Amino acid sequence: MAIKRYYASADNTITNAFQGDLKTRGTGANMGLSDILEVYSIYGQESSGSQELSRALIKFDLSGAANTINSDATAGKLKLSGKASCTFAGTTDLEDDDDSELIIRNADGTSVTFTTDSSKSISASTATLIGTSGADTTAKAAQAMHVAFTAAIAAGTLKMTLSPSSYTDETSIELTQKKRGSAGNTTVTIPDNITANGTEGDGSSVTTSAFTNGTNGANFYLRLFNAEHGQTLPKDAILVTQAVTGTWFEGNGLDMEGYTDLTNGAGGSNWVYRQDGDEGSRVAWERAGGRFIESPVYTASFGAGTSGVTGSGPTADLQINVTDLVYEWYDYDTAYGKKNHGFIVRLTGSQEAKFESGGSRAGTDHNGMINNVTGSTTSYYTKKFFARGTEFFYKRPCLEARWNDATKDDTGNAWFSSSLAPQAENLNTIYMYNYVRGQLRNIPDIGTGPIWVELYSGSIGNNSPSTSSVLLPQGGGVVAAGNTVITGGYVSTGIYSASFAITSSTSDYNPPSRLFSSNLTKVYAVWANCGGHSQTGRIEFLTSSFYPKKFDTPALNPATSYAPNITNLKSIYSKNEQARFRIYTRQKDWNPTIYTKASTETKTLIIDSGSYSVYRIIDELDVIPYGTGSLLHTQMSYDVSGNYFDLDMGIFEPGYAYAIKLAYYNGSIGSWVEQPETFKFRVE
Repeated sequence: MAIKRYYASADNTITNAFQGDLKTRGTGANMGLSDILEVYSIYGQESSGSQELSRALIKFDLSGAANTINSDATAGKLKLSGKASCTFAGTTDLEDDDDSELIIRNADGTSVTFTTDSSKSISASTATLIGTSGADTTAKAAQAMHVAFTAAIAAGTLKMTLSPSSYTDETSIELTQKKRGSAGNTTVTIPDNITANGTEGDGSSVTTSAFTNGTNGANFYLRLFNAEHGQTLPKDAILVTQAVTGTWFEGNGLDMEGYTDLTNGAGGSNWVYRQDGDEGSRVAWERAGGRFIESPVYTASFGAGTSGVTGSGPTADLQINVTDLVYEWYDYDTAYGKKNHGFIVRLTGSQEAKFESGGSRAGTDHNGMINNVTGSTTSYYTKKFFARGTEFFYKRPCLEARWNDATKDDTGNAWFSSSLAPQAENLNTIYMYNYVRGQLRNIPDIGTGPIWVELYSGSIGNNSPSTSSVLLPQGGGVVAAGNTVITGGYVSTGIYSASFAITSSTSDYNPPSRLFSSNLTKVYAVWANCGGHSQTGRIEFLTSSFYPKKFDTPALNPATSYAPNITNLKSIYSKNEQARFRIYTRQKDWNPTIYTKASTETKTLIIDSGSYSVYRIIDELDVIPYGTGSLLHTQMSYDVSGNYFDLDMGIFEPGYAYAIKLAYYNGSIGSWVEQPETFKFRVE
């Protein structure tokens, strides 16, 4: 399920346009129950220099009990980006340090430099200084850094959280980046007598990538869908989207023609008020037209050189990546992030109509018009999107989460190392799935920590591991050439993995009998709670097996065609179902012998790079287009049983039939090739 859609919880159009009489402005109008959102600018309609604008407000509930980002992340249905962290400690010699620099870098590229000062006490540490006088134990060294880090966080220069938040008697402390993602895996310049994740300056400053575990998860896209209409479309419009400041209310107005559904203090937002009588109060926007944060700004260009849109020209849909803002909303606290009040969508300032106050009002807004001296004297009328009240299921405003959730389990796709392949592709990653009574569960002795794997060749009969584990080349979880133990790790609840290379070469190690031979067909992997099969307290959890293959180079450029089939496809799915689709693939025109048919269970081909799409049959609407770009969010997983992918059937409108299409990447031509087969199902 690498796609989730979250629909708007409130939306509204606000305007300062004139009502039908071209005398009274509709600044008090509310359109919260309309099925349309509208953005436009009209210049000079009422009189020379008059300004009429329309803007859209959209909000998404991130933290509700169901079908929200928070509930899905908690339930493991949505993969959020992870935060990088680093553990800091000091030696007993820190008290002698003076004028050394510890440089810590934030995820946004800024950095904080702390200078040690042996003339200052621990309690005198500041946002840029670590007082080392008296720091003669590891606990006091950690305390000195804790005081300095706390001061820098309070000053806003160190954009991290500190654990523990209050120091007691710890010998190490941890900093965690506030900003999520791999950008948080920053470097630290470490002086002597300070360690970062176990690395010490050792007599001189060392710069190392000390912050780890910052991972890239879901990207979030704001999607608004074009509503066709018979009025003029704005040519080359540029829409900007920003974060709203302050709580606003949707209201129940409908009239988008005469702007006659006025709030009049009875509830809802409009051009002047964000709360017009809601919760017993009347609260004006800090500035008419909706107050918004200046940064970040997301731009969608509907001209010839399109960006932030799907489709082309003025009828395109809006699609912008708002990931950073969504994570700031999600992680909001009083010291970091932004409070979620939703988005405002408007024309860029140079395209909204010009208005310049004169006389004593120079430089100010007036009578509902916004002072905009660099605005346009050309009208941009009118861009319309479907609102959340639309009858069209797939046209509702949504936040679409996309991430690559493909699991590539090489248990059925392992390879011997080869000089033909780059280093990364000589690594194999195998997985262990710990199911207990049908549910994935963490192994109590392992939890979320490391797990250890050893590989064995087969015994006589090739039906169990031999007595000696094999020597392995360096790479993956093998820290040094000639080791026999692979250090694996935790993936998610009940799932563990281990990465390694295997070789049939015997030139580097002695005795060569402990290496794989070139004619080996089966390898056994033993998963345990420690390395070394003779170690005291060792518990073996699983013995799995796999069949490594050899890379070869064909004499010609291959043009392989395939015949895929979804083996577990059902005719009908529930909208509340989380479905897994299993794909069997073989080469097209494969012609086995009679002996093969009679004696061999035909194995599926594993497609390393496969993708899926889903469309509605009645109108061929792309419900889930191929995600074969940088995110690869529709990439298929594979394990020993072949390729598969998961779908949240709640994405689909019930009562319709849908079809799945598959595409496989063909490296010989450098593009994706769609397979001719379609696989149909219905959602009820």
